[in-house]
Amino acid sequence: MGAAVGKAAPAKARLDIAENTIFQRNRGIWDAAAACTNERLLDAVDEILDLAEAQPFPAASAAAARLDSALRAAMSLMMDEFMCLRVWNASSHDLRLAVDRLAVGASANALWQHTFPSTGDRSSSASTVGRASAGSPSSAPGDLVGFLDGEFLDELQLLCPASLLVVHEIAHRVIRAGYTKELVQKFTNSPCDVLDRFLSIFQGECSRRTTVDLIKRWSLATHLVGKALVVMQRQLYTHNSPGAFDALKDEYFLAITKNRILNLLKFADDFTSITSHEKLIYILGMYQALSEAAPGLLLMFTGPHKELVAERSEEILAKWAMSIRSMVASLIAKVRDGVSNTKNIVGVGVGVHPLTKYAVLCIERLAHAPRHARPDPRERRGRRSVAVRSRVARGRVPGREARASLR
Repeated sequence: MGAAVGKAAPAKARLDIAENTIFQRNRGIWDAAAACTNERLLDAVDEILDLAEAQPFPAASAAAARLDSALRAAMSLMMDEFMCLRVWNASSHDLRLAVDRLAVGASANALWQHTFPSTGDRSSSASTVGRASAGSPSSAPGDLVGFLDGEFLDELQLLCPASLLVVHEIAHRVIRAGYTKELVQKFTNSPCDVLDRFLSIFQGECSRRTTVDLIKRWSLATHLVGKALVVMQRQLYTHNSPGAFDALKDEYFLAITKNRILNLLKFADDFTSITSHEKLIYILGMYQALSEAAPGLLLMFTGPHKELVAERSEEILAKWAMSIRSMVASLIAKVRDGVSNTKNIVGVGVGVHPLTKYAVLCIERLAHAPRHARPDPRERRGRRSVAVRSRVARGRVPGREARASLR
């Protein structure tokens, strides 16, 4: 519709045309490549916004109610368009190749050893892989080592510039209409193909995989997601395309990150009840993956979101600590039983018991546990103090109890 003709028409006629265009649409505004393919529909949205700002109808009239309904429909359309956009590009050949090859090689012992070199992958009975080979690049299958460090992500354009421009247009209209809160709520479930592709390393066909296979895949995915988030955040904030969406970038990135990290933690929680000493080395690998990734991941969050992720991570690490104690106790009992049986064998030089080697390996792993994996008591006291102050402010803690809690 021509701008001059549209503005000259009576408000009711303009509403009729725009309303009909929105409610009778058979396709969206932008295609998968973020190209505008339905300018008439976009013009109708803008017409509704102009009318809503002008308020040409009496407040209690049927026309005013129609305008409100048309505005809600226009904003719903904007939300749908946002959810269909692919802000992140996971279709590049290099990214697909890296993830596909890592997914296939995730179960390989050599790949596990290279990702978590301090664990090795020596079982209690059958591995001769030495310390040197466990940490050498040649021990990983093929050229997968080049993918593990995450540096290949720096060379990829993970952000879709065309889609970001469209997001600016959507945000401009949504903010103008006063529907910012509704758009922010959509962020939680908005697509992020890049992170979802990494999560697919362990999420696909879970029922057909062994426990050890799933543990290795989860540990690898956690390792890579942490690296991908750093690159994604940098590309999002340094992209030179200012617009209305800039005011919402923090909440958007926080939402897509929180959603995926909580999925990682939920999956990890399913493995906190394992007590078999045969799985000890793999649980230690999960512990290492989470404890090393946690500090970087927490930098992505602020306020209550940071508290939630931190507490959830600490809860899972604490559960693993209890499982590890149980596993170590079981392992010690097994070693003692093996030593006792060995003493009954006369004249046989048995050397070092295989389970003893395994125990030493696990102790080595514990000795190298990152310090940041162990919660700082001062930090916990600080959080308790904040909680108590908040309760005092709401009148839920008596003065004497509050003073005692804050000492």
